[in-house]
Amino acid sequence: MSSWVRRRDVLWRRLLDGAVLLPVEAAEPFVLDAPGAAVWSILDEDEPLALADAAAVLAEASGESVARIAADIEPLLEQLEELGAVRRVTG
Repeated sequence: MSSWVRRRDVLWRRLLDGAVLLPVEAAEPFVLDAPGAAVWSILDEDEPLALADAAAVLAEASGESVARIAADIEPLLEQLEELGAVRRVTG
């Protein structure tokens, strides 16, 4: 099962309604909306977070089902990995 961590070299700032990230390899900043910023906020640089655990945290806060949240955030995590903002940890 995959887990995720923030990359330490990503510059970022919280916005009123989201967050802006600047991964080292990115040519331009990447803007997260409020739900995306919620995902970013629960990720850590040191402690990997599994998709199911992230979904459970966000589901508890939002009242949505864990399955729905997991289905929504998995593509975001994959996109953030492609951008170089997060790193997948397997095992």
